[in-house]
Amino acid sequence: MVRGLKKIFGVLIVFSICLFGSNFAEATAQITWTTTDVILDSKKCTIKGYFMNTGDVGARVTNMHFVVDVVNGKNQNIYSAIWDHSPTDCYIAPGQQLSWKFWLNDKGCPRYTKNDSNWSVTQIITWE
Repeated sequence: MVRGLKKIFGVLIVFSICLFGSNFAEATAQITWTTTDVILDSKKCTIKGYFMNTGDVGARVTNMHFVVDVVNGKNQNIYSAIWDHSPTDCYIAPGQQLSWKFWLNDKGCPRYTKNDSNWSVTQIITWE
């Protein structure tokens, strides 16, 4: 009887692996960035936001490529910038949200009140 149960159990294990084996995914990090604010100050552009890791393992952000555009209420360009940033000590555990800010020192960045401006930030994130 025990021998028969072992055979049945073994067959069920092999069957389960064959049936569901392709559905088992490798654990990975999935990191996104959400921008919450862009601040233009004389010679400095600051981007505030947060990272979110919706994956099943933690990861460290190694680089971000930003494209920032700010326009006024008349849809006229006030400021544009493209830059890469490599944050240090930016580890995000699975399920964690981490607030962060980046800034670019730029002689061409104007001081501008955000009451009459709209911004957009596009980014590419790499992590390991």
